[in-house]
Amino acid sequence: MGLIVCPACGRQRDVEKIPRKKFRCSNCGCLSPRVIRKRKMWMQWHDVDGVPREEAERRTLSGLLWFANARGYKPGWASVKFKALFGKWPDREKGVDAEAPVGGLMNWVTREQLAYAAECRRLGIVRRPKVARDLFNHDEVRL
Repeated sequence: MGLIVCPACGRQRDVEKIPRKKFRCSNCGCLSPRVIRKRKMWMQWHDVDGVPREEAERRTLSGLLWFANARGYKPGWASVKFKALFGKWPDREKGVDAEAPVGGLMNWVTREQLAYAAECRRLGIVRRPKVARDLFNHDEVRL
């Protein structure tokens, strides 16, 4: 028994057997729905229909834009993550404003960042965040 939850449209389905394969949301086309294999008591374990495809794509892109603005990422970051989710580039003709993302999208972004950090550690790549003390010359500052 398991649960499949889409981070883009919010659709969730309770299934008997979950095969070990890549899934695709049949509602919005998201390429990476979350697969939950162990049931927790606090989880809502029932079928929920998601929003339509166009609304899911709009919400996802606006949430990714909001996240990119909040973290100070480059403008193309949201488009690359959208392509990772849906397998296609977002439509530039549709003007989308940045809005706070829904919970499923935040979980997906967090999982992606943790996987990236683990891969960097495995390869031995050192990532140093920019800190305030690195941005100015220490010789000029006197307390």
